[in-house]
Amino acid sequence: MKNSFLFVLVVASLCCITSCEASGIQQRPSVGVSFSLYTAGYLSGEKFNGPGVGPKWREGLKKLLSLHPAVVRLPMQWDQVEQTKGRYDWREIDEAIALCKQYGVPVILCIGVKTPRPPEVYIPNIYQSLLPPPKPDRLIESAYLGEAIRKPLLAYVAAALRRYGNDARIARLQIENEPLEHTGPKLQAIRLSLLNEEIALAHKLSRKPLATTMGTGVTDTPGADQVYQFFLKKTAKQFRADEQAKILKLNVDYVGINLYRKGHSGAGAFEMKPEHWTEIKQTVAAIRRAGKKPFIAELQGEPWNEGGKMNHRDPNGNPTLTPEQYRQFFIQATAQLDVKEVLLWGMEFQLTCAQQKNLAWLSVTHDLTGRR
Repeated sequence: MKNSFLFVLVVASLCCITSCEASGIQQRPSVGVSFSLYTAGYLSGEKFNGPGVGPKWREGLKKLLSLHPAVVRLPMQWDQVEQTKGRYDWREIDEAIALCKQYGVPVILCIGVKTPRPPEVYIPNIYQSLLPPPKPDRLIESAYLGEAIRKPLLAYVAAALRRYGNDARIARLQIENEPLEHTGPKLQAIRLSLLNEEIALAHKLSRKPLATTMGTGVTDTPGADQVYQFFLKKTAKQFRADEQAKILKLNVDYVGINLYRKGHSGAGAFEMKPEHWTEIKQTVAAIRRAGKKPFIAELQGEPWNEGGKMNHRDPNGNPTLTPEQYRQFFIQATAQLDVKEVLLWGMEFQLTCAQQKNLAWLSVTHDLTGRR
């Protein structure tokens, strides 16, 4: 079964290989993928209830690993790991890491309260009562995660670090995802002081390189600008400058950025424009000047259609991204930016397409990850 799946992808990606050769790409960065166990189970129609979601994520991860990615980024969701106070269920993530080891693929393990995939912020139900209710005259305070969850969060992070912090199968640790971004249903960011405590804890309990991520402004829309003005009394551009300055002072080794070509967010439509490339080049240069290694943490490999509706059957049935546009976006990004690593985003969507006999997306991913 595995060999027949690979044969179909090899045949389907021959034209992609030819196009990549014609584009003149000689030395490309290493190419990995992000993969969420929990989202994979959800997209495939399984009950979304954390550990024990079923076999679909295992099948999906095996398919991705057979494409020979350089690395797999695995996010741990706090609300799924700690459903009973002080008791951590590592079984799913243990199994995923072991599976990556079988295929010889190292892991970037993402730890924290904010990890990739909506709803972005994963506070266990048992700690929701610790959060103060939002007050109309103190909305800014409700947009930050800090003292209210400090004790249980640091306990969870410490437990995760003791278990995985020096695991030879882990290439590096990512502490939080877009920690200073206001994301999720409640537009929450992490207090800088708490983020620094998490990073200090990671240095104490682990010898692994550390990473975190930040936004690039590509997805900022007039609606997003209004949100920043309302909550923070800043424009989106002012927020980005402040975010970058703070991120670059963190005691981490890697800083990741996100690249999205076109789509719809909760705040409206967005599209990559020529001026964005100039700004992102400046961001990459700033990361290097700060003594850190830049990488692309998310390169869009799934459509972001209006209303969140996705066409899984028709390769060209999504207005915001097609497989060919995905490939061309990768080529453009790696030509424009001096980075050594790219993580492809949207694997759960692509696997769901494959289940419905649409292999066009995974064939592009096969081409991008398999030729090194």
